[in-house]
Amino acid sequence: MLESLSAIPQTPLADLELFLLNLRYKEGRLVNVEGHRPQLLDDEAQVWVVYAGVVDLFAVPVQEGAVSGTRRHLFQAVPGQALFGLSSAENGFGLLASGSSGTQLLRIPRQRFWALAAELEFSAHIEAMIDNWVLQLTRALARRVPPKPDLLLNSVKPRILDAGEIVSTNEAVLWTQIRFGEATYFCQPELAFDHTAGNLPLTRFSWLASRLRTQLLTSDTAALLDSQEIEAALSYFHSRVKLIMGSNWQQDTAEELDRLQARAAAEQQTMEQALTRLRQPLAARATVPPPDASQTDQLMAALKPIGAALGLNFHPPHLTPAAATPAYEILEQIVRQSDVRTREVALRGAWWRQDGGPLLALTAAENRPVALIYQGRGYQIFDPLTHEYRPVDLAASVQLGPLAYSFYRPFPNSAVTLRDILRFSLQGNR
Repeated sequence: MLESLSAIPQTPLADLELFLLNLRYKEGRLVNVEGHRPQLLDDEAQVWVVYAGVVDLFAVPVQEGAVSGTRRHLFQAVPGQALFGLSSAENGFGLLASGSSGTQLLRIPRQRFWALAAELEFSAHIEAMIDNWVLQLTRALARRVPPKPDLLLNSVKPRILDAGEIVSTNEAVLWTQIRFGEATYFCQPELAFDHTAGNLPLTRFSWLASRLRTQLLTSDTAALLDSQEIEAALSYFHSRVKLIMGSNWQQDTAEELDRLQARAAAEQQTMEQALTRLRQPLAARATVPPPDASQTDQLMAALKPIGAALGLNFHPPHLTPAAATPAYEILEQIVRQSDVRTREVALRGAWWRQDGGPLLALTAAENRPVALIYQGRGYQIFDPLTHEYRPVDLAASVQLGPLAYSFYRPFPNSAVTLRDILRFSLQGNR
């Protein structure tokens, strides 16, 4: 199984194989879901169990029973994992299963699935399937790192929460129901629930925040199976899942539109700057640092504020590189000459909002070096040609390449002491 599912007790492989064979020949119908034959899981009266291969599950927009837009990958499922059908009729979003060659699902009527859960020899398998499904879904739908909880629930005892408290769990799955009070699931206002609502699952990837003084009742999946409440609990959870899928889709669409607009604005700005420069008289151009400065000069100028921030001294290459030498090769010569180490850093997401230390980046259009220095609440771009700083935002970020370089000094060749390690860790943080 996947590492992230290690909290779920694993069924011995031989027992799982026997269980799947029983489903294959007594309960289910095989469905091929190879790449060119994906299966829309929109029938809430069915459960699909992975029989062979690996299934990729996607959130998709659905219109008139057909996928009508881009897929959003949720997770992969392996043999023995259950996938529950979700109707797209309410908000137009559903689930699509796709697999590689030879991938097969067993389609089982959901009522037969619950009947199997009542049989002692199968109940542990069904419980693991449900926990697996809930854990995978909550992990896939969470759009940010869970906040630090005020309380980790690890038992089924009732709990009283003060207003504003955040709770999660370190158990595989713990189902929660409100006796009095009110809370929000994933801290999303549109996912508020109270004593009139059903059970919602907590996993280490999900959390809830109390709005009022609230009493929580908790159960594990086995208890809900015994009391025959699991079907209603899953149904309510699935209704929240569909709301989250719709919200995530809208957020993704808005962010993609922002990226496209920022890129278009950046390209327009670059074009306008080029035209402005062409219109400038030669005398005016002479006051601006020459754009044809050598790659080495530009790199050394960009590395100057980085070296100042880190307490490093950068030295130019011993031999002058040829004019056509790529920037990264010249950088390798500089760091080797300066006895400095470097590593590549991927610029992903809103990277400019978090301090990752001084960085060297290259512009996407011209492959020119610039320094990235964190100041205050975000990064600033230092342009070695203009010697000017400007803040990084979405529009500025799309003008940079996808990779940057961080720098650090190596340990000495002699034996390293604890004092050396402490001194090393403090350099550049004064």
